[in-house]
Amino acid sequence: ENAASYVALSMARDRGIRTLLRIELKKGIPVGVGLGSSAASSVAAALAVGELFELELSQTELLRYAALGERLSSGTAHYDNVAASLVGGFSVTINDGDRPHVISYSPPRALKLCLATPVVALPKRKTEFARSLLPSVTKLSAAVHNLSMASAIVSGFARGDVELIGYGMRDEIVEPARAGMIPGFHEVRRAAIQSGASGVCISGAGPTLLAVADSLKSSPQTILKAMLSAFGHAGVEATGFITKVGAGARVVSS
Repeated sequence: ENAASYVALSMARDRGIRTLLRIELKKGIPVGVGLGSSAASSVAAALAVGELFELELSQTELLRYAALGERLSSGTAHYDNVAASLVGGFSVTINDGDRPHVISYSPPRALKLCLATPVVALPKRKTEFARSLLPSVTKLSAAVHNLSMASAIVSGFARGDVELIGYGMRDEIVEPARAGMIPGFHEVRRAAIQSGASGVCISGAGPTLLAVADSLKSSPQTILKAMLSAFGHAGVEATGFITKVGAGARVVSS
């Protein structure tokens, strides 16, 4: 179940490529912890094959091929993760039938991401399992709340407002359903907020927790330390790091 090779083979089949191809994947992203590992591999393969064989693929075509890798790894060919990996920034994906369109917003310079990953046993197909926890029916009030919060996040990126971005990270549908699979979730979330985080959410399907920080107003290092300490108090070992929003996929050498 190698997403990169699956994407490459799919492209070779569609484009009539019969050349032997060896893919060497150097991935600095932990696998299976909610950081978009499979999407990164899928996008890298799609971009590399397109560049190598001069296919001149459009953004839409690259997204479609990369989404095949997501289907292999998670069971659904969704575009959100691959769009972020390909385009970078904060990406909003509009899927009109089979025509994905991506709008990308540049992040505020002060926006830092604090990520804490607990060392816990996870199901083999973790993303599918996490999706199975979600309710098939939700209250109208929860749907309205989540829509308003999603709008707040988009507005926050459009305005360069870290506090508004964090304010919008309050989920009443997915997070309550998945919180139980992350030991110490509520304690870690509370510790991050009390240490100055603007908002906290589950990264992807988890178990990594992501806190956003305005580095002009709070210390990302202090926030991450508090998150790791809270996991420790919950009896869970955890690792973490601080990063920023990526710039998207690009060819670094040819």
